[in-house]
Amino acid sequence: MVQKYTSPVRVYKYPFELVMKAYERRFPSCPQIPIVINCDVVSETESPDGSVRKTERRCKLHVDAPYLLKKVRHKRQYSLITDENDFLSNLPRGECQSQLDSEYIQRYLGQLTLMQESKLVQLRKSFAQLHKAKVPNDSTLLRFLRARDFHVEKARHFLSESLSWRKKHGVDKMLSEYKVPPLVETYFPGGWHHYDKGGSPIYLLRLGQMDVKGLLRTVGEDGLLRLTLATCEEGLRLMEEATLSSNTPVSSWCLLVDLEGLNMRHLWRPGIRALLHIIEIVEANYPETLGRVLIVRAPRVFPILWALVSTFIDDVTRTKFLFYGGNDYQGPGGLSDYISEEYIPDFLGGPCKTYEVKIDIDEPGAVITWDFDVTKDDVLFTVCQGEGREKVETPFKCRDGESVQGSHVAAVAGPYHLQWCHQGDHKANLMYFYEVVSSADYRYSTSRSINYQNPKI
Repeated sequence: MVQKYTSPVRVYKYPFELVMKAYERRFPSCPQIPIVINCDVVSETESPDGSVRKTERRCKLHVDAPYLLKKVRHKRQYSLITDENDFLSNLPRGECQSQLDSEYIQRYLGQLTLMQESKLVQLRKSFAQLHKAKVPNDSTLLRFLRARDFHVEKARHFLSESLSWRKKHGVDKMLSEYKVPPLVETYFPGGWHHYDKGGSPIYLLRLGQMDVKGLLRTVGEDGLLRLTLATCEEGLRLMEEATLSSNTPVSSWCLLVDLEGLNMRHLWRPGIRALLHIIEIVEANYPETLGRVLIVRAPRVFPILWALVSTFIDDVTRTKFLFYGGNDYQGPGGLSDYISEEYIPDFLGGPCKTYEVKIDIDEPGAVITWDFDVTKDDVLFTVCQGEGREKVETPFKCRDGESVQGSHVAAVAGPYHLQWCHQGDHKANLMYFYEVVSSADYRYSTSRSINYQNPKI
């Protein structure tokens, strides 16, 4: 005999409709979800039979990293205790206060008060007496003094630890010895990009386009750290060059971050851990080098990332961040207030583009050859395929006076682009020609489709 199945009947203490109404009313301030402060209903749809209702809400979140997270990363709080008259107590008795030349200060250091000038001289003398190493230049001493509120002893200790770290890890030789791995050079979406209105060099980073897992699995956390250190060292060099060329002191560089494409995959735990470690190293050894940070096209997931990262950023540095959601960066108070219109990148609505030559390939297997001479300044050369500008040749730097020859076999038909990117403030000059040869005639043809140009970038 076949037994007839009877489904169980669930009995609710209160009608289900009443339970749902109560849930909807208390949801914005539910104590079980303390991160949600308030929420607004954006859209609401219901199925014809009333069995399914879909509600989309926009929530206002209160994001803050928990105390345990700060404790895990050894976050410490420091209190600055000063004497009643710290300035006078540090002055040598019976001697005149040493001073720097006023023209030198205005030219290389910027505006300083008498107290700040005195502290700088004291730090230089103290470091020379207690350390056998070469005394850093005044701009470096001033950066470490500012990071410690012009407390001489704390600044000296801070600087000593940083110099020991640089010697241990060979950072002083980074610019001459470090070579960017080919895969990183191809796929890392960042680079130096002109200067802002204050004369500071701009570093452009398209964080939303970064393959975090791919980079870490390719070079590891140590490789990503070395790439960051090389970028910071290059930033110091560009700041020094800008100071000499503009006749005004440039003590920081600007960071422009495009977050379009940022999503939950960027919150990969090893990637966040590597990012926090890099922030810790940079803050401990490159104080007061980061100027303004412009973050554009921030998506909804960004508050979660910011809650994790901001805890490990110094309070003073945190005030330098400016955030733009959507297309707000294009309006008043946006990028044009800090960067000249001509230097705003094209993917952010500006006119700034790289110089490129478009070549249409009719058949797969055709060979593109090029020969160019760089006659002024340095450029970055690469070959891209398709309208999406997918790089098919590893970008490499071509220095002033170099002659470069090369070729590329087109795997598919379609548009290709020879692309030169200039990262300096002044224009670069180059002379080039390219040649397109079919695969059958490549070994024999040397003079077909030759084009000669002398552009300025």
